[in-house]
Amino acid sequence: MGQFPKVQAGMPTGSPSAEFHNCLVDIVNEQQRLGPRGGGHGAWDAVRGIGRNGTVIKVQNDSGTARAQFDILGIDTIIITPTNNLAGFKTCPILSCITPDVDVHVGKFVVLLEPLADNAIGSAMLTGACVAPVTMDANAFGWADVKDGDAGSLQSAAAGSARILYVESGTGVKWAVVHLGMGGGSEMHWGTLDADLAYNDATGKAFSIWALNSSNVWEDTGDNIDVVLPPFELAHAIVPSGVKVEVTNRGGKWYVSKFPTHYTGTLAGNLTVGGTATVTVGSDSFTGCKSFADIQEATINSGTAVRLTLQSDGYYYVDLAPC
Repeated sequence: MGQFPKVQAGMPTGSPSAEFHNCLVDIVNEQQRLGPRGGGHGAWDAVRGIGRNGTVIKVQNDSGTARAQFDILGIDTIIITPTNNLAGFKTCPILSCITPDVDVHVGKFVVLLEPLADNAIGSAMLTGACVAPVTMDANAFGWADVKDGDAGSLQSAAAGSARILYVESGTGVKWAVVHLGMGGGSEMHWGTLDADLAYNDATGKAFSIWALNSSNVWEDTGDNIDVVLPPFELAHAIVPSGVKVEVTNRGGKWYVSKFPTHYTGTLAGNLTVGGTATVTVGSDSFTGCKSFADIQEATINSGTAVRLTLQSDGYYYVDLAPC
């Protein structure tokens, strides 16, 4: 649609064209849909998506199914490119949006302001305060971001691109008021694992968050989160309970990002070739530690100083500590 020419005072205008009439109707309908407070600074600002409450943009639902009002979609690409139609790109950019993927859409999503059939175009909130469903867990974090493979809600997190301003009490999917586009929260914690964690443990294990107290001493805060190991080259990776690790938030999920691979400790029981034993390292106990197949001693007696090394099968192996 091109720009309509202006007229000077006294010039005949005749009957408005159908195109001009429809443009005016679109502006009025959009302002009525947003309500007296939703448009910010008048009908034209409402159409352009600029208002006191945030930025409203046009999106196309390319998720493959109909979506409800307040569903969450990840931003994929643009519908009209500058190469195909520069004037259309400048006038009315429309974003193609799909089901959220945490590997792509963290901080890159919209909240639908109206129901959209598959391939339909409508309005969505990009930044600013709006209503949205949020999946809350027991930690009651104050931030949120996309939920992997789920357009039905955001996921509460210790760090995210949406600030939770209000949320219903309880856990599960709750109605909330969120401020999109803020970004904040803590994305990393140090602490200890409260149980052995395996690479294929999809539900995760409890992790105790540590922080510096007023005396600048690290201590357990009493707060806990569930953490998982990311898939990587250790095919059977296991991080024992009690190990101090670093965890990083990614799309509302906490992953162990750093953990030790070498320790020196003391055997808490006899260890034979092919067997397993517990090794005490300071106040931590490493269970299920294995012996190397080529170890010279048939048995390493309890109380012996040993060295632990994480091997490619994901287990800690025992060797005699260097003298």
